[in-house]
Amino acid sequence: MFRLTARLAGAALIAFVAAVPAASAATLHLNRQCYTRNQPVRVSGTGYPPNQTQTIFLGATALGTLTSDGGGSIAGRFSAPAPSRRATSVRTYTVTTSASSTGSPVAARTTLQVVHTNIVVIPPFITPGYVTYKALGFTYSRSLYVHYLKGTRHLHTNRIGSLSGPCGSLTKKIRMFLFRPVKPGSYTLVFDNSARYSASYRPNFSFQALVPYTFT
Repeated sequence: MFRLTARLAGAALIAFVAAVPAASAATLHLNRQCYTRNQPVRVSGTGYPPNQTQTIFLGATALGTLTSDGGGSIAGRFSAPAPSRRATSVRTYTVTTSASSTGSPVAARTTLQVVHTNIVVIPPFITPGYVTYKALGFTYSRSLYVHYLKGTRHLHTNRIGSLSGPCGSLTKKIRMFLFRPVKPGSYTLVFDNSARYSASYRPNFSFQALVPYTFT
């Protein structure tokens, strides 16, 4: 009788343990894969112990803390760090969460990339003929636009094309001036992700072009 009781007790214990749900693995997500310096990085995650403080680390540097809600979710933001010194290079950072201020053990991890906003114009002195634009780091939307200014006066805005990849890249051969006629003078070409030009916006990249005579 004792042996039977012991077996039944063991069976009951095994059944009880199997019924306990496994703890959810913590996750860490960013709203983008690639950013320019100081662009907002939005952080979210699930699967954390409810109402627990998590420290966010960029590499080995603690950026601050977030407290999970009653459902174990976190949400917050920080500014993207510095890119590589080379204007055409992408720099990768590791982002982690940890319940410890030392960063160990790691609860969840992910990566982000940081890039300069840059355009190479080939050849740089053809105006207003055809040039090849090589763009990188236009990360705020999926299209690249050029705004034409003469002095401080905005003349035209044209779409250059679609950007590809997480870091907003484009290579395209196109006329430098996408309108006619082009009158003589000095022009500023401002490149960004916006279909509407704003004089208050300080662009990351602009290009000066001198037109010697009228093109029609």
